Amino acid sequence: ELQYNRVSLYEDPLYGLASRVYVCRALWEKGEYQWLLSVLEAMRQYMLRAKQVTKIDKSNYVKFGSYLTKMALSKLAQPDLQLAKLRKVQEEMYAKQDHLGMGWTHSTLLAAIGNLEG
Repeated sequence: ELQYNRVSLYEDPLYGLASRVYVCRALWEKGEYQWLLSVLEAMRQYMLRAKQVTKIDKSNYVKFGSYLTKMALSKLAQPDLQLAKLRKVQEEMYAKQDHLGMGWTHSTLLAAIGNLEG
C-alpha cells in the first residue's frame, strides 16, 4: 500500500512505470486481482501520457500489462474455466515467443497453471 500511494510522486516516467510493475507483482502475489486490474489500467493510461518513454520500453510494458490483465481475468473467472483461460494465455505467450523475455510473468503463469492442475 505504501508503494501504491507513492507511484505518482516519481517524476521520471521509467521509475514510475517500474514502481507500478512492483505494485502489480505484489497485488498478484496477494491475490488482489480486482485491485490489480485497476492498477494495470492506470499503468496503461500513464504509458499513453508518458512521452519520454521509448517505443521499445512501451512495448515491453504493454506486453507485461496485457498478459497480467489476461491472467488476472482468468483468476476471476469461474473455477472450472480458470485453467483453460490460463492455458490460452500460455499459448499466446509461446506463439509470440514472449516467454523468453518475460521471466517473472512466465514463471508466475506456469505456477498458476500448476496450482490449478493440482
